[in-house]
Amino acid sequence: FFFEAWWESSEMKSGPAPGDAPKINPYDGQTMRMTLDQQILRMIDSEGKYKSDHTVSYMKSAVGIISIAFALLSHFYPSPFPTNRTLIGICAVCYFVLSAFLQLVVLMESTTILIARAPKKNHWLRIKTFVPKFSPNYSVNCEIVVTKASLDSWNPIAIIWRYIAVYTMEEVMKETATYRCDKFFDSRGCLYPPNLKDGLQSLLQPLDVAMTK
Repeated sequence: FFFEAWWESSEMKSGPAPGDAPKINPYDGQTMRMTLDQQILRMIDSEGKYKSDHTVSYMKSAVGIISIAFALLSHFYPSPFPTNRTLIGICAVCYFVLSAFLQLVVLMESTTILIARAPKKNHWLRIKTFVPKFSPNYSVNCEIVVTKASLDSWNPIAIIWRYIAVYTMEEVMKETATYRCDKFFDSRGCLYPPNLKDGLQSLLQPLDVAMTK
């Protein structure tokens, strides 16, 4: 009843959404947040000032692929049972450990963190988004963080340290806003990107000015 009443009073009942705009179930808060997050990254890339960084997503995908590889190896390895018991045991343990790690990451990510490289050296744009359960509010925190970690090193240890620093360091500049999701979606679940772009630019503009000083 809450969401029905909310969408009935939506600011965009008919929504002049472009033909290629994403359309979602307007009662699915998680999908709404994911759709808005993806649109934010696209807008950041299209502006050209910041470059979105997907390394952490690639790392999570790599862990998932490795866990699947262990499962396939245990199933298709050309050795009859019971001579392959040791291999099956190792593969099973590795699969469950990696799968449990990914599941833990998903459970901990109640707040989405998007990161992008800022034009100023060693500066990163960190965007935190959050939609509380059963809430129509989409909260966005745009933060600038500075890290001394090298951006160019491809050493695995350096890469891990770099992203731990980016994710955990205190921000040096911050802009925060909370919007009702019906500012970006109409009652049919169609996204209207211009409204989201206006909201994002209003947050990024003070940060852009501060970094030029």
